[in-house]
Amino acid sequence: MNRKALAVFGLAFCVVVAFVVCLGVCQPGLALLGLRSFGPAEGVSAASTAGSAAGDSVVVGAGETIDDDAFLAGRSVTVKGTVTGDLVAAGDNVVADGDVRGDALLAGRSVTVRNTVGGDARLAAQDITVGAQIDGNLMFFAQTGSISASTHVGRNLTAACQTLDIDGAVAGKARVGGGVVTVNGKVGKDLIVEASNLIITDSAEIGGDVRFTGERPAEIAPGAKIHGEVRFTPLPTAPAVPPARRALQVILNLIKFVVLGALLALFAAKGVRTITDVMAERALASFGVGVVSVIAVPVVLVILGVVIVGASAAWVLGAAFTSVGIVALFAFKVLVAVLVGRLILKRARKGQEPPLLHAALLGTVIVFVVTLVPVIDFAVAVLGALLTLGALLIALKDSVLSWPGGRGPAQA
Repeated sequence: MNRKALAVFGLAFCVVVAFVVCLGVCQPGLALLGLRSFGPAEGVSAASTAGSAAGDSVVVGAGETIDDDAFLAGRSVTVKGTVTGDLVAAGDNVVADGDVRGDALLAGRSVTVRNTVGGDARLAAQDITVGAQIDGNLMFFAQTGSISASTHVGRNLTAACQTLDIDGAVAGKARVGGGVVTVNGKVGKDLIVEASNLIITDSAEIGGDVRFTGERPAEIAPGAKIHGEVRFTPLPTAPAVPPARRALQVILNLIKFVVLGALLALFAAKGVRTITDVMAERALASFGVGVVSVIAVPVVLVILGVVIVGASAAWVLGAAFTSVGIVALFAFKVLVAVLVGRLILKRARKGQEPPLLHAALLGTVIVFVVTLVPVIDFAVAVLGALLTLGALLIALKDSVLSWPGGRGPAQA
């Protein structure tokens, strides 16, 4: 698994975790959207709720059957009975001990899968433990992962973990990326690993090749059975860049940044001035809106996606928010630079508004030089992106309310 694939998988994981973290404050919204919600003190039997339930503790008891797909959410989700369709569950602690005859999609801080899954299992959590018969593929993303000796994966394994132990059996290929990967069990076909370290113990058996990309060759015990070839590829290291070339690259990047700021000031002056006005005059509100939207919008999209009747709304909201997010992501640094330039020049001119082009030229140089320090660059990236996103959303809201027949910001 290459680093690009890991990054994409990690991004998807973050969206799912945002959903899980916010479940506790979104239960009223779940009820409005058709996913039944229960009070924090209740223990909910999901088998009695047509396969959809949300609450503090959601349980499918032993002997109970959900004869359909099951959508479960809560701080604690436990499935000991039977789900004849797919199981979709999210919570702080998710345990699937029952018989899932379809696919399993589970997310939480801790996820445990035992017994059987008739289809594919896709998991995302901080800690994942698998000890099940999985007829299809197993895919998961975690900080620590454990595939116990009782596990049998009928097809392929795809995983990304900081620490992963494979003690069970995988009938097909195993593709793994992460930190330290230890193989004690059996892989029917090729083992493909990109990690810092790979350990293959005496009890391991690999039916195909071992292809390992890492910092050093794999540690392979003498008793390990490998039926194919062992191929090691060192992780690529960036070639040393001469100081003169590095300095030239910095200067070229500065010129590009200044030119971009100047172009925005010349050809998009009204929009730039409006957004930076919001950023300056309503900084706390802009930052707050940015933070809340990053957390809340993915939650709403996931909920709407789960509840079929909300699919159309999810598409519209997702497209709109994605468009605004892309603008904020690509323009935040220039907008922050223009804001800095405006504030400095306005103070120097004793409150008189400076020309936008002058503010852009000064601000881009200052922000570029300051963000050459990695810590400051990171802080500007995080805070600036959230501030810009919030300011864009507020500016859009003001623009919509000021439309004929609406209520403008001055009249609010």
